Amino acid sequence: YILYVGAVLTLQPNWTEVYRGETITLRCEIKDGGDTEWEYEWRTTSSKKPSDQNEHSISSVTESHSGDYRCKGRKKHTQHSSTDWSDSIKLTVSDVPVKAVVIPQPNWTEVYVGERITLRCEIKDGGDTEWEYEWRTTSSKKPSDQNEHSITSVTESHSGYYRCKGRKKHTQHSSTDWSDSIKLTVSDDPLPVLTVSPSWLSAGASVTLNCSVKDPSAGWRFYWYKRTHTAGYMCRAGRGDPVFYSSYSTPNFAWSAVPNKAVVTLQPNWSEVYVGERITLRCEIKDGGDTEWEYEWRTSSSEKPSDQNEHSISSVTESHSGDYRCKGRKKHTQHSSTDWSDPIKLTVSDSKSHHISFSEDYTYLYQNTELCYNENKAKDSLNGGLFYMKISVLCLTSYHMLFFRYSLISISHSES
Repeated sequence: YILYVGAVLTLQPNWTEVYRGETITLRCEIKDGGDTEWEYEWRTTSSKKPSDQNEHSISSVTESHSGDYRCKGRKKHTQHSSTDWSDSIKLTVSDVPVKAVVIPQPNWTEVYVGERITLRCEIKDGGDTEWEYEWRTTSSKKPSDQNEHSITSVTESHSGYYRCKGRKKHTQHSSTDWSDSIKLTVSDDPLPVLTVSPSWLSAGASVTLNCSVKDPSAGWRFYWYKRTHTAGYMCRAGRGDPVFYSSYSTPNFAWSAVPNKAVVTLQPNWSEVYVGERITLRCEIKDGGDTEWEYEWRTSSSEKPSDQNEHSISSVTESHSGDYRCKGRKKHTQHSSTDWSDPIKLTVSDSKSHHISFSEDYTYLYQNTELCYNENKAKDSLNGGLFYMKISVLCLTSYHMLFFRYSLISISHSES
């Protein structure tokens, strides 16, 4: 008898991994053998046995159709003229993927007029080439039936909800469930807001500039600009590839106050003093409360002042001679400080004594009596007498010898 080489088993559509509900056809073909002359025999490991036809169609596959299939042909009306068994085809039937997923690229759904965005319909374990896609949207712009829906320049008409599903090509029934909806919101051009903190500061102080987008969304990078002529600052935001830029922010300025000036004052108000005297150096800051400031002193003397606003010396010595200056710094900051004050020069000399005598008309005033005059009182009370005294401070008792500071007292005779 004549033995043909073999049968060939084919599958339509030509994939062996199918989903529940799909339609497939298994065909047994014999080279150089007319279909009408042959009977067919099938073998399968599935629980569903094919008929003895050359085609075995399944309109809605189930998991029970999974298995190996093979076939052979036998000439009608004969018992012995048959082909070899075909090679096996393994059919795998799986559940339909539960759901499609809409994924935006870039990964944000709050977009602005002019931006580019792509909506992708993805199906788990489903190759893109095997699926057709269906979209639904509440926007006025309908997507195509591709897995990607790209919008090169969005407008407000693209706002709305989007969802999709997939359906196996060449079938009517094997489709996924609808994806969850995503909401695409399209707004006008974002206006960045530039803030300066603090808005008013002292020279040298730290300042923070903050650029933010109103109704913030993801993906922004910020770009900074300084205006050449006005010294103001601006910013704008950008995101995506290619970059979509926002408008520029309104210019903002970091205002700097004129630095506070420190001043060194001396009490009493003379800079030439003698050994043993008491003086106080005070650091004063215009428009600056003492409680808000820390103080720093510099001196060419060998005696270093403390960090208080007042530096008192109860008994000066020559080692206190030198230049003194100070500055203030705002408490709890490192940079907000005043300029250095102008220096004040302190000269400490040895004591010098000078005897001063008064006429008899005035000496009785000093017996058992303490007299203290400031400069004006001394002038007023003595101006009409024989002697004129220019005195800053004068305190005398009957037990003191009449010795006075040469540098601060002058005596002149006046005609009466």
